[in-house]
Amino acid sequence: MKIDLPFSPPEPGELYRAIVESSDDAIISKSLDGTIMSWNPAACRIFGYSTAEMLGRSIRNLIPAGRIHEEDLILARIRNGETVDHFETQRVRKDGELIHVSVTISPVYDARGIVIGASKIARDISRRVHREQRMRLMDRVFDATSEAIVVTDEQGVILEVNQAFSEITGYAREDVIGQHPRMLRSGRQAPEVHLAMLQTLLRSGHCQGEVWSRRKSGQAYAVMLSVSQVPDPSQGPRRYVALFADITLLREHQEQIEQLAHYDALTRLPNRLLLTDRLGQAIIKAQRQHSLLAIVYLDLDGF
Repeated sequence: MKIDLPFSPPEPGELYRAIVESSDDAIISKSLDGTIMSWNPAACRIFGYSTAEMLGRSIRNLIPAGRIHEEDLILARIRNGETVDHFETQRVRKDGELIHVSVTISPVYDARGIVIGASKIARDISRRVHREQRMRLMDRVFDATSEAIVVTDEQGVILEVNQAFSEITGYAREDVIGQHPRMLRSGRQAPEVHLAMLQTLLRSGHCQGEVWSRRKSGQAYAVMLSVSQVPDPSQGPRRYVALFADITLLREHQEQIEQLAHYDALTRLPNRLLLTDRLGQAIIKAQRQHSLLAIVYLDLDGF
């Protein structure tokens, strides 16, 4: 039974031409000396040159000065009938911008089977390369920073830590992955502090404060903690990133200063400055609660 097609199939030559013209990749043909013989619309878009500007010119116009040797190596392989698959390199646009490309270059044969040129497919991979470079930079920063970094999921389960975390806490990475940060809490810290920070984090997406934590050895240490919510652009689960630095020496120094300021160096008893401070707090509390405040004065000399 004969079936009438609603359209006439294109000739093979027309079909190939349509594929080349509509491709998102640059498709270029060149002779064995690197002279450009064809240049499709995607090549215009990727490299910035029109077809008229590039036909008859050398492919070397697209190659950065430090990579000219690549073309000689490529042509040598093409003359031997070899194909260059997914070779990642850099090329230069008309405006001088360097772009990252992945190229596949295949030999072109005549009817006698002799190599007469090459066809090149080039794909602009600049966005992917820049994204990978940024990720590698972030990885180096993550490991090189002197502040501890902890990444958790929405429930607070630890997903990742950096090297500084292990150096400060004494916990190896495998000790804490899958655990909850509460394992780091110290009994020296009032629970109300953690609760207040958590409420602030849930309300504003960020919290910061000074807290006491506990090393793997059990030793308490002070940290300046900052926690931020990291939104997921793809609307996936949220992540939280905590940064903290060991400020134990600074905290101990502050406590020594406060001790000297508020206590008598000889008797270790509270001095007049601390009395004034505590009395002021008591007066404010009494006024707020509408209660009475009693003060008892003892003369130690006559005691």
